[in-house]
Amino acid sequence: MIMEDYDLIERIQQQHPFKIIPKEVTVSARKYEHNNYLRVQLANFIVFMMYFWGCSQEKLLKTYKQLLYHPKF
Repeated sequence: MIMEDYDLIERIQQQHPFKIIPKEVTVSARKYEHNNYLRVQLANFIVFMMYFWGCSQEKLLKTYKQLLYHPKF
């Protein structure tokens, strides 16, 4: 599933508002090893907008895979 984290946060906030605590986190940089920063951000933006336009999970994932190279895809 793609955008599941955003969907989960959105549904939780409807019932229980919460604050984001300013803390540093470490995330994987694997996407950036084969794609530049701009390409990753553009892919994220396009899929994010498609999510709000109501596109299916299949369409979101297909588009994301087309926009980014990743060996696991």
